[in-house]
Amino acid sequence: MFEIGPISVYSWGVMVAIGFLVGLFLARREAIRAKISPDAITDLAIYLLIAGIIFGRFVYIIFDLSYFKENPLRIFMIQEGGLAIHGSLLGGVLVGYWFSRRHKISFGKLADIIAPSLVLGQTIGRIGCFLNGDSYGKITTLPWGVQFIGFSEKRHPTQIYEAVLNLIVFIIIWKWKDRKKFEGHLFLIYLILYSIVRSIVEIFRSSEYILKPLTYAQGASVLIIIVSCLLIKFYKKDLLVERKKLRLTEK
Repeated sequence: MFEIGPISVYSWGVMVAIGFLVGLFLARREAIRAKISPDAITDLAIYLLIAGIIFGRFVYIIFDLSYFKENPLRIFMIQEGGLAIHGSLLGGVLVGYWFSRRHKISFGKLADIIAPSLVLGQTIGRIGCFLNGDSYGKITTLPWGVQFIGFSEKRHPTQIYEAVLNLIVFIIIWKWKDRKKFEGHLFLIYLILYSIVRSIVEIFRSSEYILKPLTYAQGASVLIIIVSCLLIKFYKKDLLVERKKLRLTEK
């Protein structure tokens, strides 16, 4: 975007920072509503940011290991982009669970507070990917195709596709937040909806296949959808059992 002396400021980093701050503001408001200290959410957000970068970068490097073996110093150039969202999600879940145990706060409650902020931050972050010219799609002749730097052909602006779809997911879970059936329900809905979004966007991206026509990201998304649906089914069943016990006790 611009330079300040020897320091280069990249659009991707700026948009990720904006996404983080917007998400943090929203999560602090939700924390107050849930009677949790907003300062605890700020601490958690910092841990999640660090974990997301480390795990996301690690998985990104693993899937392009040959390039980074030849260019080891590029491993640390995260300001230029290059994070695997599924790695970031894994890191966030692990660190979030650790944080909840340490501070004796329900992990499900924390996850529900963070879910809307997470997908809103992803929406803004994808705009950064578009400005940075990474995460682009396949060659297209459609009128909205974009010619990114370094390419002679127009390509699908998959960053914008995902940003728009993520915004729709945000609207859905924001409207759903007062209708959740159990703690963690909102976060599981987010995981399912985002996984569907990512699977759709992958159709237009030139990604490596795990097993044609399934890409690695689609494979991870399918796994997340299955696990999330099973957890929702389990918790709903458990909730019904608890309600039956309560009715019997009252009688």
